[in-house]
Amino acid sequence: MSPFKKTKQYSYYWLLLGIFILAGESSAGGISVDAGLTPAENRWMIRVQSRQMGATSQPSTPTRQMKMQAKVFMAAYGLRPNVTLIGMQGLMNREMTMMGAVNESSGLADLNLLIKYLIHRTNTRHQTLGIAATTKFTLPTGEDGFSDDYWSFTPGVYLSLRRGTWAMDASTTFRIQDIFSQQDAMNSGWEYTLDGAIARQLPLDGLKNIALAPVFEINLLIDQGDQSSSAEVSDAESVVFLSPGFKYTYGSLILESLVQVPIWEKIPTTSLEKDTRWRIGFRFMF
Repeated sequence: MSPFKKTKQYSYYWLLLGIFILAGESSAGGISVDAGLTPAENRWMIRVQSRQMGATSQPSTPTRQMKMQAKVFMAAYGLRPNVTLIGMQGLMNREMTMMGAVNESSGLADLNLLIKYLIHRTNTRHQTLGIAATTKFTLPTGEDGFSDDYWSFTPGVYLSLRRGTWAMDASTTFRIQDIFSQQDAMNSGWEYTLDGAIARQLPLDGLKNIALAPVFEINLLIDQGDQSSSAEVSDAESVVFLSPGFKYTYGSLILESLVQVPIWEKIPTTSLEKDTRWRIGFRFMF
């Protein structure tokens, strides 16, 4: 094979590996943000995170590895007491290694626009319960190699329970990929997530408006890519993460960090295994 054809083939594999990682970037998200509780009307929340993730080939396949760092920016605005508008944008930096060849690239990912609607909220002396529904649209605005190149639609349901110093969150989403596709020979892919989190706020003696909260999460991600209509076997990929972390609160500012450890995977032989992920960031409400 000529060097030109080898380079072209590597570029094709690199693109596939990149999309593989990006597909799960907004999933198994980690650190719930009062998922079922919406911000007050006319309030803003800004959230910035640095995320480190990667994937490695299975022992029985040729050596491949991907490392990616993402800077994720989110802005949320309380349009009404029960309606929140959210925008998310990621700046990606990727390094891919295949058979000794290394390729580095960077660029913007697709833009995500969300609407969160508060379905139910109960406030009592002992607890606060919130349930919210979300609708997310992913727009193919990202740069080459960092975009899905199609529109996606993701409905979801979020629940938050606050009882004393304890906090519990749960969420589930279902992403429908390529919603405008008209290819009869292809079945559009989908993605399902189920997340749960528990935390306990620990006030620091003598310090007002300051608290430290250990966080523990469990995240399930099932990802089915676009598949030929004639395919007889599903190539869906499933992974479960256990995710310890912490939140440090000072007034309206929250610092947060999380480590996501994959404890179980069910993937095709040719797919990459998820590496341990970590993320650190802050959020501020005003």
